[in-house]
Amino acid sequence: MTSYEFVSSLEQINTSKSKNLGYLTYSDEPPKKSEGGGSLL
Repeated sequence: MTSYEFVSSLEQINTSKSKNLGYLTYSDEPPKKSEGGGSLL
């Protein structure tokens, strides 16, 4: 079991055995701040 894992699909979340998950929402590189990208927090 790993302590942290990044996944790119909901299916991977269901099959992961990791304690902590990061969900990647971009298939490519996220947009730059100058292009309107930024933190959602």
